[in-house]
Amino acid sequence: MKYFLTFCIAIAIALSISTSTFTSCNKEPEIDTSRNHIRGLWGKVEGFNEYGEPLGLLNDVQIVVRIMGIDTLITTTTGKWNDEDGKWEGWRLRGNPQGYYTIEILKEGFGKNQIFRRYFSATRADTLPTMYLAKQPQGSIALDDITLTGNVLNISRTIFFVGTRSYALSAWYFFDTTANVSNENNVYAYMAGAKNSDGKSSNTMTIKKPLDNLYSSGIREGQQVYVRAYADNYKYVRFEIDSAVWVYPNITEGSNVLNFTMPPMNED
Repeated sequence: MKYFLTFCIAIAIALSISTSTFTSCNKEPEIDTSRNHIRGLWGKVEGFNEYGEPLGLLNDVQIVVRIMGIDTLITTTTGKWNDEDGKWEGWRLRGNPQGYYTIEILKEGFGKNQIFRRYFSATRADTLPTMYLAKQPQGSIALDDITLTGNVLNISRTIFFVGTRSYALSAWYFFDTTANVSNENNVYAYMAGAKNSDGKSSNTMTIKKPLDNLYSSGIREGQQVYVRAYADNYKYVRFEIDSAVWVYPNITEGSNVLNFTMPPMNED
């Protein structure tokens, strides 16, 4: 009888420990509510004028947030905050659910910017990288000639500036196998950097571009390749609206189109 009683007590203790452990493992994790005031999305927006000159942090910028898969639209504006969060100049969203976000950055007179499919966890603060808004620049670009030196493409172009002010313009080159190549219809886009006007009305130079990336984009030997160029703000902005689909909000009107025949790979 003594051994039976001892056995029953041991079983009861084991069951008690097992039940306690199971309950503990299935308990909802506790969230530190003392930090609720800082949870959410935080960001800043800097601006650039039509000459690519910085304007500093922008206020009164509209922030439009869409949560993917949820019929939710949230809007706010940038401003200056001085409350329990401390001092903050920018924008913030709190109390919003977790998920994948598309965030549009809008201000009258500036090209739009956007963050595509940013994941947000409602349990923490998420400070986004500073976003940029720029104005459409003053100027244009024309293609003068295209030649090949082995597997190097020589693109001669002229950038036209407006006025006598010294400022810089960036240049985009878009490539496709059809003559209607554009910023919206291309298999490859190339940013060649920026050029300063130095107070002159134009600048002509030849860009040398290896063909490696064109081969990688699927263009083959013997195909006709068409090229169109666009001028952009020195502080250029582009954003994604779908997987590998890009928008260039501040480019000027496109140039004329030139074409060349794709040479064999690694031709001397």
